[in-house]
Amino acid sequence: EQTAAEEAAAAERARREREQQRAARRQAVAATVPHPSRPPRAARPRGVLEARRRRRWRVTVGVVLLVQVVTWVLSDSWWLRLAVLGLSVLFAPVVVVLLSDRRS
Repeated sequence: EQTAAEEAAAAERARREREQQRAARRQAVAATVPHPSRPPRAARPRGVLEARRRRRWRVTVGVVLLVQVVTWVLSDSWWLRLAVLGLSVLFAPVVVVLLSDRRS
């Protein structure tokens, strides 16, 4: 026969074990979920060729945006604005090819 003190100690041990198991489950789940204060970083290819490709992309987008801004400032015609947008999208790959100097 157990005394009241032994029963209380056994109940306390059981409660502590449940809390430890619950904390372990919580940590396991938390380890799989990304922390909101640290967004996951995407792996970026590094190197000279990748840097050139990114630079060509940025210059192409800059040129297309510059053409769009100039068109919007100088023209009131919606048809012309839409035509320039369409042509910019069509000629963007041409600009990329022209910017990529294969000799260097």
